Amino acid sequence: MSLPIPLLICFCVITRLSHSYSGESVCSQAENSATKIEMNCPLGFIPLENWIVSCVEVIWLVDIIWNFNDKDSTLDILKSWDLDDGLKIVQVDELPEETFQSLVHDNLLATHPMIPWREDLSDAMQQKHRKLKSGVESRFFLRLLVMDGEAIVGLALGGQQSESTEFYMGVSLVVEAYRRRGLYGKLLDIVLSLTSSMGFSAVKSRHINTNNPILIAKLKKGFIINGFELDETMGPLLRMVYYHDDTRRRAANFRSGDIREWSLIQANKK
Repeated sequence: MSLPIPLLICFCVITRLSHSYSGESVCSQAENSATKIEMNCPLGFIPLENWIVSCVEVIWLVDIIWNFNDKDSTLDILKSWDLDDGLKIVQVDELPEETFQSLVHDNLLATHPMIPWREDLSDAMQQKHRKLKSGVESRFFLRLLVMDGEAIVGLALGGQQSESTEFYMGVSLVVEAYRRRGLYGKLLDIVLSLTSSMGFSAVKSRHINTNNPILIAKLKKGFIINGFELDETMGPLLRMVYYHDDTRRRAANFRSGDIREWSLIQANKK
């Protein structure tokens, strides 16, 4: 919780002046400099120029704190799409971690809690994981938010995978009060449009296997179910994929038993 600005300013002034004159009395400093202009204050006789320096430093500190707080509360919007009812979807460069964690907890983990196994890893192993993560930070990441005024009421986050032509939808949600209004489908439309224009051949995702509204929404958009896994963090999950590349989509259909795509094999034999 942030300190009130007036209290913070007072703290900075007292700290600055106390630090400036620690180890040497104010009176002795004044006596050793007869030419200095002095002013009376609760802390004693302090040279005027030192008051000026202190005030300048305090203003500088307050400006940094103010800008830091403003940075946390202001989203850097890269692109925007207007929706009905005054809502909009925005693409942002970054999302504050506290905001992200709060949305995920309230709208996903509250009903489907995960097992935080990473917390039990040794410090050395966690350090190695951070090093591995830093090596992929240059990959493309997409952050979409559904906004109602200044409130975030939905999001879709994802990024480029180790298979560089594949995009993974990591987290997507809509706040409960805004569900059943087609917002998730509109998020999907934008994700598919952007990933297609960038050249990704496939968009992949994983879902809790009882999350029917999301599964149905993705099936309607052309996603297919391509796998099942027992995840140690979230439990049983369905894997889904959307193919931008037509040949890859047809190959998946053939591998699923659609003999109408036999021509792909025949063409490959030539």
